[in-house]
Amino acid sequence: MQYSDGIYLKVLKDEKQMNNIIIKKSKRKTIQIEINESLDIVVRAPISMSKAAINKFIDEHSKWIDEHMELMKKKQKEDKYFY
Repeated sequence: MQYSDGIYLKVLKDEKQMNNIIIKKSKRKTIQIEINESLDIVVRAPISMSKAAINKFIDEHSKWIDEHMELMKKKQKEDKYFY
């Protein structure tokens, strides 16, 4: 766990895909998922949101995560051919 500029940051390992799940809590009202260039799953959530609610949100959006993870992997492969 790491605290920085009022943001709560926690890095977990996704057992299924062996990717990092980075949870960033800050003063916000909504929750968001993104896949970064390192193929980490980044979840931005309100400070008040519980761990259980965040895990439920991740589980509910697992199909989206899987689809976009594949897109990012494909994009990275294609980008390698241009360099």
